[in-house]
Amino acid sequence: MAISWNKKTLENKKKVAKQEKENRKQERKANSAKGQGLESMMAYLDEDGNLTTVPPEEREKIKKEEKGEDN
Repeated sequence: MAISWNKKTLENKKKVAKQEKENRKQERKANSAKGQGLESMMAYLDEDGNLTTVPPEEREKIKKEEKGEDN
């Protein structure tokens, strides 16, 4: 028995929809924040009281490098 044209198009639509769903799933998994380390969630206060993601030790290093370049 032959497959009708309508049945074939429905199967193709389902196949495309399933593939798109899988692609969205993979994209969500790749962009997920779950499973990242504690460092990525840390926030620090700078000397002005603003929140920043740069730890104080690194800020001091950056300031020293900037002063060294200016002289």
